[in-house]
Amino acid sequence: FKANPKQFDLVVQWEPTDNTAGVARPLLRYPAWAAPIVSHGLLYVRGKDRLVCYELPRK
Repeated sequence: FKANPKQFDLVVQWEPTDNTAGVARPLLRYPAWAAPIVSHGLLYVRGKDRLVCYELPRK
């Protein structure tokens, strides 16, 4: 999203999926209430039964 004091501006929406079995399944299941953590260019997100790590692109 873009920071805008007047309105919410969504820039991109993405649902990461696992396609290892040939079927797209969500990587994270409800609930995923833990705060996401960014460290050394990596984004860590914890869901109900797994931890997912994404490499963030550098600009």
